Order: sequence, then C-alpha cells, then structure tokens
Amino acid sequence: TSEQISRFWATVTQALAPAIDKKVFYKNETEHIIEKKGTENRLKAKTAWNADSLRGDYADELILDEWQLMNEDAWGLIGAPMLLDNNGNATFVYTPPSLHSRSVSKADDPQHAAKLFKKAKELSKTQPERWATFHFSSMDNPHISREALDEISSDMTALAYRMEILAEDIDEAPGALWTRKTLDDNRVRFAPQQLAKIVVAVDPSVSTNGDAAGLIVAGKLGDHGYVLEDCTVQGSPLVWARAAVDAYHRHQA
Repeated sequence: TSEQISRFWATVTQALAPAIDKKVFYKNETEHIIEKKGTENRLKAKTAWNADSLRGDYADELILDEWQLMNEDAWGLIGAPMLLDNNGNATFVYTPPSLHSRSVSKADDPQHAAKLFKKAKELSKTQPERWATFHFSSMDNPHISREALDEISSDMTALAYRMEILAEDIDEAPGALWTRKTLDDNRVRFAPQQLAKIVVAVDPSVSTNGDAAGLIVAGKLGDHGYVLEDCTVQGSPLVWARAAVDAYHRHQA
C-alpha cells in the first residue's frame, strides 16, 4: 500500500543518502526508484494489489509486504516469473488478517497468506534450500518501547492483542458456530446439476464503516445443502441488493 511505500522509502533514502548525494546513485522520488547510473541495478518501491499492478518489472529480490492484502495472482501470475532471469528470491511479509483488514483485502481468499505460511513451514522441512519461515511478535522488535507496548496492550481486546502484538494467525472467529475444519471436512467440489431449491442469503452490513455484506447462493437437494457461490460485496444496500438479484438469476439460468 502507499503507506508501506512511504515508510520503506524514507528508510532506504536515509540509509543511502551519502551515495545519493555523491551521485553514485540516481534517485527518482516520483517513481520511487534508486538506481546505479548506467546499469539496471536498482531498488524500486510500488503498490501491488494484484498481477496487473506488478507487471512490467524484474527483480533479483522481490519483497511482498502486507502480502495478506494482495490478490494471490500477484505472485502466481507475475511475481514468480519476474525472478526467472536471475534466479531471484521472494520474501512474503504479512500480518495475520483481522476481520477489518479482510474487508479491504484484494485477495480471493483472505486467508491465503496464512495458508502459504503453513505450507512453506512444512516444505521447509523437506526443501530447506527453497523455503524458510520466520515468525516475529512485537516483543521481538528491539526498536519498540516495552513501556509503550505494555501500555497499549492493556487497551486492546484479547483477539487484537493475539493478532497484532503476538502475530498469531487466528483461523476462527471467536464464538463462530462453524469452524474452518468443519467446513473443509464437509466440502464438495461440485454440487449436483439439478437442485430442488436455490436461494440467495444476505447478511447485511450493520456498521457505517463500510463492512462487507455477506452474500451467498445456496442450493438444496434432499437433506443436503450446497454453497454455490460466495458473492460477498462491499457497498451500499443498493449495491448488494443488485448483486443478490444478479447472483440469483445467474444460478437459476
């Protein structure tokens, strides 16, 4: 995001200021590029919500910061091929996604970063030359005031503290009736072609801060129910009402 770029840019320009002042490096504030003159050796900071926003670049070292907010195709379609020329490295940095951040995420699966971390953790046991995983809590950061950390921690909810300070991946919403394990254990890849009934269920947003309205299409055959599509959308009641009508007609057809 632009906020991450500002923080990153301020740090690297300060660190490289002597070389920039001596004209060893060229600095472009608009494009956020620091480059060694006459070469393609450079450092570039940019937003990357999805594959299209990452196109047209190359990298020896690709750092995807706040990976949980990006769409998965930023890596799979564009990020990985960017490293081919120089057999480069990729680093994924993410914060466990909160319920609020999930509403602004561009990801198809808001849990994709956590799932990749778990996968990489297992792969690092058999492919240590290719994968490595690291976990840091706020307590591990030597640049944070412990006094301030203790102070703000008392003002946070238990869930926020575990996610933001301890950097824990919380897979389940507290008090949720359905767990992710229950959903995964009962998941089927394809629903029957002929269903006895198809409905659209809407869980309206009740806050004023732009939370997404939950919207799914479900079908029934006998005693079994099937979720046919997740159409969760963020917007006004008119937006999700139209989305519900469109989803209904799409599956009725």
